[in-house]
Parts: sequence; C-alpha cells; structure tokens
Amino acid sequence: MSEPVHIPINKSHATVHFASWAVMSLLSCVLTGFGIALVIPKGILPGLFVTIAGLVLAGSAGYMCWRASQTFRLKEPVLEFTEHGFMDRRFCAQLIPWGSMQWKADYSKLRAIQIEVAPEAEHAVVTNPVSKVLHRCCVFLKLPRYLVSPLSTGRSVQELEEIFGQFKPQEGVESEQAERASAEENPAPDSDEAAVKPATEPTANQANSDPSSAVSSDTEEEALAEAML
Repeated sequence: MSEPVHIPINKSHATVHFASWAVMSLLSCVLTGFGIALVIPKGILPGLFVTIAGLVLAGSAGYMCWRASQTFRLKEPVLEFTEHGFMDRRFCAQLIPWGSMQWKADYSKLRAIQIEVAPEAEHAVVTNPVSKVLHRCCVFLKLPRYLVSPLSTGRSVQELEEIFGQFKPQEGVESEQAERASAEENPAPDSDEAAVKPATEPTANQANSDPSSAVSSDTEEEALAEAML
C-alpha cells in the first residue's frame, strides 16, 4: 500500500480564490442596489428583474466567499489520502472509506475529481441547509454531488488523478493491466507466417494425391521418346 499523502493549503492560491469571490459578492450587491433604484422612478418589471438577479448572484457569491474563507483558515492538510480512505476537509468531517466511494477525473468542464459517495458513508460529509439544496439541484441536473477541486491546493487535476490512482484504481484498470501482461507473456502466433507456410510448402501426401500432376508427367515422357525415334 502507498504511503499516506497529505496536501496542505496553498495560501497564495487560497487568497486569490477568496478575493475573487469577495469581489463578485460586492458587484452582486451593487447590481441589487441598481435594480432597487430602477423600481422607484421608472418601472417595476425591469427593476424587479435586475433586483432578483442581483440577489441570486449575491447569495451564491456570498456562500462561495464563506466557503473560501473556511478553506483559507484551515490549519490541517486540505486533502488526505491513506490506506483507509480519503478526506477533503472542505466538505468532509471524517475519512471516506475507499470501498464506499467512486471517483473520476473530469478535464472538460469542471476540471476536478468527481466523487460519488455510497449511502452508508454519507455521514462522513458535512451538511448544511445550503449544501442540501445544492445537492438536490445536482441530482436534478445529473451533476456530480461532490467535487475535489485543485483550487487552493497548488496541484493540478492530473496530479490529483495520479494520487487517487495509487490508492484506489478506477474500475477496469486492473483487469486491463492483467490482460496486457498475459498478452505480453503469451504472444499470439504470426498470422501472416501461418497463412504463407501451407501455401508455399505442400506436403508429400498432397503431391501424391494429385492425379493431374502424374498424368502430365507421363505425357511429357512419351512425347520425348517419340521425338528421339
């Protein structure tokens, strides 16, 4: 089994992450105030639309800003890999056993490690009212409920994928490696050589069993004898 791996928080990356969400929260509040200002003098519908959009953005950005601040204040490693399980302290309260989870790297849109946790291990995940709503939205949209993001870790998705693979290979990887090893130990015969050999080297039985070849040889001998006479 691989040695335990602990990935600490990268303070510089965490600072940038927190600052970006803080700026987004501030801009969302400005947008909300602009929508309220539109309601009074000009019209209700445009002002309500802008106000509602600003409130939604402000709430989402505020929640992410709060999560980023919690990550920034972490004193223990943000990611922990042991022979017993995995833990991301951004959303885990304790280790998730390897047998109770599945993972997959996503390089297209999310650029993170997708985690699926079995029902018997749900107690290892920190829950709150907002996270419950987000989880229901993810289920409705068929999105992964848990993501191990490389943000604030100083690592890339590829590096995290390699570490996950050391402790829990993805399904199908072990069987493919075994098949590849058996194929290398027992190589298959060359099909081209097997096909050419019988065509270029006929057996004695085949030559003796061909009557047309015997008749043609007798005819040639008789023609040669008549020519000599």
